[in-house]
Amino acid sequence: MFNKPTVFIDPSYSDYYQDRLFDSTNQQLNRDDGLSPFHRLHAALKDKKICLHTADFLLKGEVVSPVNNYYSLGLLNNYMRLVGDSRVKLCGFLIMEPPVVAPHLYKALPTLTRHFERVYVHNIDGDGYSLKDVDKSKLRKFYWPQPFKDVLYAYWEKKSRLNRIVVINGNHIPRSLKGQLYSK
Repeated sequence: MFNKPTVFIDPSYSDYYQDRLFDSTNQQLNRDDGLSPFHRLHAALKDKKICLHTADFLLKGEVVSPVNNYYSLGLLNNYMRLVGDSRVKLCGFLIMEPPVVAPHLYKALPTLTRHFERVYVHNIDGDGYSLKDVDKSKLRKFYWPQPFKDVLYAYWEKKSRLNRIVVINGNHIPRSLKGQLYSK
């Protein structure tokens, strides 16, 4: 399989290392079938005879091909170890949090766009963060992978709905409360 690049994904948490990011049978990590997109990606690449692993294997030197494509799901502390390695291509860095929750990731954008081919963010316009020294040509709009392929008709067709808007967010504490509605 070494005639094609090996793909490595650095998950957002080390709990997903050892390829647990792709393990749909792990009930603790795959609650609500949230790992389904990664499981499907693993299966699709396997069908194309492309190896896919979590980045811990690359970082430890356990699985290294002549060409290794690296993607990070938001960890800043690993990719710098790979900069300059001619066998590693830094393909994509995903920022999954808004600037009010993870300002450190947005402050790193100048460096990220210098090293990665693409950096995925929720908005590419600099809304809530600075574009100073950022290579804007490398910014891409980030779309969340969804664990379902189709509309959930039982909910979609439900006629007895309240005329409300729903916001779902985690228990994140914004570093700056000025001018933001996230914590509301």
